[in-house]
Formats: sequence, structure tokens, C-alpha cells
Amino acid sequence: MCLPKAPKTDPNVKKQQALQAAAEQARLKEEKDKQLVATKRSLRGSGLRSLLSGQGSGIGNSYL
Repeated sequence: MCLPKAPKTDPNVKKQQALQAAAEQARLKEEKDKQLVATKRSLRGSGLRSLLSGQGSGIGNSYL
């Protein structure tokens, strides 16, 4: 018993789907970049600091 073949998809539909997928990828990349910039901006000046170098908080300044 043979099953009928599925109808071929319209090339225009495939092109539209590809354009929509590309637009969605571009939107996601832009959103990710915005989030990265916001995260970098919020973390500015609050990185890890050495206790022995005296950089940052007052803890460890007496060791040098």
C-alpha cells in the first residue's frame, strides 16, 4: 500500500519563512546586545578587587 506524497511547498512561502526567521534572529541579537550593554553599565566600577593591593574597600590596606 503506497501512501500519497505530500504536496510540495510553494517557494514563495519558503522565502517568506526564511525572511521571518532572519528578522527574528536579528531582533533577538539586538535584544541580546542591549541586555549586554545594560549589564556592563550596571557592573561598571564594581569588579573584583584585590585585598592586598589596597584597591577598593578599606579592608587589607594595612598589609602593605
